[in-house]
Amino acid sequence: IYIFPIQIFKTLSYKKTSEYNVFNHIKNLSDERNAFIDYAREFDSINVAYPNAIEGVFKSDKVNALNTYSTYESGVDLNGLIDKYNISLNDNLYLSQMYPIPSEAYADAVLSVILDNLHEHSAKCFIKFHPRDKTDFIDYIKSKVETLGFSELVVIIEESDFPIEALIKSCQFNKIMGISTTALVYANQLSPATDCISITNTLIRELGSNCPPKAKRIILEHTKMLTIFDHIKFN
Repeated sequence: IYIFPIQIFKTLSYKKTSEYNVFNHIKNLSDERNAFIDYAREFDSINVAYPNAIEGVFKSDKVNALNTYSTYESGVDLNGLIDKYNISLNDNLYLSQMYPIPSEAYADAVLSVILDNLHEHSAKCFIKFHPRDKTDFIDYIKSKVETLGFSELVVIIEESDFPIEALIKSCQFNKIMGISTTALVYANQLSPATDCISITNTLIRELGSNCPPKAKRIILEHTKMLTIFDHIKFN
């Protein structure tokens, strides 16, 4: 019978609504965390997406960089999608996420950030909405883009039934922007020259009092989990 250390059971039983609370609980276990790490610190080999993230934590004779999407198949006609939207290497991509923020204020803030990043070499910015985005938020974005006369520069990808990683790998965007999406983590493997940018700080400034305290807390918690990745910039 294999007996797990008590630290594992304590961690698994620590149930809160926010995934960040679990992350933070593990990080702050102090002596108990050290006991768990000592229990399973050394390995013959480790496969991990970013080897530098485990430096000083685990030991192994062999550490293999795991490229999660190196052989990724999209399942859609990517060439047709790229041709349809005329996507080029100069273009940017914004990956939307749903947060409990008033939709119109959220749309205004997101568009402000997107437009601020469009001054370079006449780039376009493509928006990929999240399946959980509110309908009125999406409608506000579409309406404001049209009203402001930016329909040719801010383009909404209407298709939603395909993995965004496949498009990132094929298009090699100039910039990929988001709040705390995990695509910012893996985009660097798929497109090393692409700037990966978390817009959290600018977004919160743009929102001002329109960002409810709970939403602000959740956004900052989620963004903090990205800070261990050196390639992600925070604007």
